[in-house]
Amino acid sequence: IRKCVDQALCIFPFEQEWFEQRGVNAYFVGHPFSEFHKPTMHKEAFFQKHHLDINKPLLVLFPGSRQQEINRHLPIFKKTVSLINDSNLQLIMGKAPNISLPSIPNNWKIEEEDTSLCLEYGTAVLTSSGTATLQSAVQDIPAVVSYKLSAGSWLLAKNLSKVPFAAMTNLIAGKQIVPEFLQYEMTPENLAEAVKPLLNNSHERKNMLMGYEEVRKTLGMPGAYERAADAILSRTVR
Repeated sequence: IRKCVDQALCIFPFEQEWFEQRGVNAYFVGHPFSEFHKPTMHKEAFFQKHHLDINKPLLVLFPGSRQQEINRHLPIFKKTVSLINDSNLQLIMGKAPNISLPSIPNNWKIEEEDTSLCLEYGTAVLTSSGTATLQSAVQDIPAVVSYKLSAGSWLLAKNLSKVPFAAMTNLIAGKQIVPEFLQYEMTPENLAEAVKPLLNNSHERKNMLMGYEEVRKTLGMPGAYERAADAILSRTVR
């Protein structure tokens, strides 16, 4: 990399440190999520749109943005919801474009246009590992993270990976902020047990939100795009 790269533009502080330790010129520009703008749709309008009760808890489901993720995760999410067994619990699932959904319960709502609304107004989120994990921290909604691969892919990932966590929130913090359940640990029982306390004003919920504050501070100040553009221009005009 050092031979081919003039400068690496990093969106996480630990990336800059990693590159510099290997002799690569690196610059932390900040993360684009530091510039996240709250949705324009108000909470009341969102709940009315989906015929939801604003006074009852809302569990958000993000099984994934790829068809294979949906196929692996959604059946487990369904069983998880049945184990929670709360008659007051409302459910909404974020759906990515071009994804085919199998049959889902009639009381599940679907948001396709702007899934950030789900995170903004939900009580907690059950999400697959990915961008939504960090977005949950940015939007301050408690999360339980999970992911399941094929047996072959899991074996390969387990042998190659040297990081202690899968969830970006935990990687940034250097400790567990959100519970994560991977592969064989991704069971309905584990997910239900982890998400239940997050649906009320529990210690688990409060501690997670406090951890989110630490994570958001590491994303840098707004202006990541401008800093990245300036860094590129400074290299091209020489």
